[in-house]
Amino acid sequence: FDRKGDLYSMDGKTHRLFKYSPREKTFQQVPCIGGYGTDSTQFKFSYLEKSNKFVGDIAFGQSILYVADTFNHRGQALHLLSYRLLFTLGGENQSKNYGFTVASMKFSFPTKILVDKRGDVYVLDYGNSRIMKFSIHGIFLKVVGINNNCRLHKPISMVLFKNDDCQPEEDALYVLDNIDSTEWAVIKIPLCGDD
Repeated sequence: FDRKGDLYSMDGKTHRLFKYSPREKTFQQVPCIGGYGTDSTQFKFSYLEKSNKFVGDIAFGQSILYVADTFNHRGQALHLLSYRLLFTLGGENQSKNYGFTVASMKFSFPTKILVDKRGDVYVLDYGNSRIMKFSIHGIFLKVVGINNNCRLHKPISMVLFKNDDCQPEEDALYVLDNIDSTEWAVIKIPLCGDD
């Protein structure tokens, strides 16, 4: 749901986004974006152009629609009203001036995307077993949850807990991690002091 209460959904067969407006009682394809491909504002939610199995995610920031474009190995940030591409997450544009190589910045199957209260964006980079944090402007900030006490194995999903009682020190990411073929864990990654 966006801030106006409109519901967005992904269609894995057409690689398009759809919007349902309860106020207007309309269900329509989001114009100008989508379709199977690698161009900007096109998506690959599955390996094949037509498939019943697809992966991807959408999230909302202030006036921004974020798409985890899983099989193009990127995130896309689109203006919520015009659907114009604002920037791409993951890849060469984030590597400059941050001490990272281009290869280390590239996503490998980003499957989940979340936005916190400040507008910072978290991308679950499944293939690289990490969560990457970006500013509201798409600038890479850091890899989240990687330290001496925490190492993700195969993160499957994540949820952002937002404390609405003005206590941001309790904000946290909860990550479902597949440690091995038989062991799973839910890992809490506090976001306090996460600047």
